[in-house]
Amino acid sequence: MANSRVSSRIRAEDRVKVIKPEFFQRCGYPVTYQSEFDRIIASEEIKDEIGKCLSTCLKIAAPVDRSGSTQVGIHNVYRNCVDNLGAIQKIAKILAYESVRIKQHGGSQRKIYTKTIEKLAGKEFQVLRVRYVKTGTYIPPGFCGYAEGDWEPGYLEDAKTHKILELYWTKESTECMLDKVEIEGNNVVKVE
Repeated sequence: MANSRVSSRIRAEDRVKVIKPEFFQRCGYPVTYQSEFDRIIASEEIKDEIGKCLSTCLKIAAPVDRSGSTQVGIHNVYRNCVDNLGAIQKIAKILAYESVRIKQHGGSQRKIYTKTIEKLAGKEFQVLRVRYVKTGTYIPPGFCGYAEGDWEPGYLEDAKTHKILELYWTKESTECMLDKVEIEGNNVVKVE
């Protein structure tokens, strides 16, 4: 409990030292749009199926003319859509959104996801800003009785609030440049 009291005193512009190099990536549910999109784009099987489907649709939409030669404009559209992955990526985005919806975000548990960066253990940073995130189990909205208006909004059960610190580099830590560094408040100590 003493450690959480110390982290609660950390404010913007304070200097902190990393004691546990577990860096904040995101707070949310297990399945995200980006994770599904990356999974779909990484799958050659799915990309091949999308390509076949596009090819079939383009053949129907732009059939070969009676002389047996393909229209040049349609050939370029097909090549641009399939070869450059423009259309495949657009379809993959739609599939990713639908996949997240069908999987219901992977469950109702909202939690913090971190990444360990050992080389930053013991390094000092300065706090740029402080924000808070909540974790817990999502309970969807629903009716809680028989009377009219007995409707209960959705909420997080066993909700916990976590302090997230956005850090920027001090002279000591500049050799470890990353785009954005965030860490939970209880993974650092304030440097006086």
